[in-house]
Order: sequence, then C-alpha cells, then structure tokens
Amino acid sequence: MGTEGTLLFEGRGKLVLHPEPVSSEAQRYATICWPEAMRKQYLESFKTPPSAPPPAKEIPLDRKPAHHEYFVLSLRNGTPSREDAAGAAHLANRAYRKGRRMKWDLARGEVTEG
Repeated sequence: MGTEGTLLFEGRGKLVLHPEPVSSEAQRYATICWPEAMRKQYLESFKTPPSAPPPAKEIPLDRKPAHHEYFVLSLRNGTPSREDAAGAAHLANRAYRKGRRMKWDLARGEVTEG
C-alpha cells in the first residue's frame, strides 16, 4: 500500500499494481482490501466522487524455487546449496541430532564430525 497505489501479491508468480488516481481527495489505496459495501460507502461520502482508477497492471515475476526448496534440491541432487544464510542452523540441527560437535570443512565442502 502507498499513496501511488496498491501492490498485491496474488499467488506464485503474480504481482499486480492497482494505481491510485492522483486528482481525488478520496484515497482508494488500501480500500481494495475492504468489503465491497464498505468501500462503496466510503467513496460515496465525498462531494466529488473519485475518478475511475487507471487499469491494474500485472508485473511479471520469474518464479524460482524458494530458499527452502533450494536446500531440499541440494540434498536430493548432492549439489552444493545456494543458500548459506541458514547454514549455521542446519549445522546446529545436525550436531544436535548426532549428539556431537560438527564442523563445516570448507576445503572438501562437507560437514564432518569433530
């Protein structure tokens, strides 16, 4: 939401911008999320009804795997994970499950006990 319009994420790979008309004293932004009767009552409460908003524009997104999907794919394929932010947490989980210290061997690219 913002003064220029409302940006809605409508599921995987679909982002839609609903622009706000600039000339109106009534603000449409965020009202798109209101129940229709409430939105209509609000917009009719102004002396000059707001002009029709510009048409919504879909912003194409390139759907890529989510961060956890990259991790699962690396486990399945035996490839290095693209995700490094959660590496410490995964290492801690592995150490906890094994009941011993674990290390990340950078040279070999694998987790070792120790």
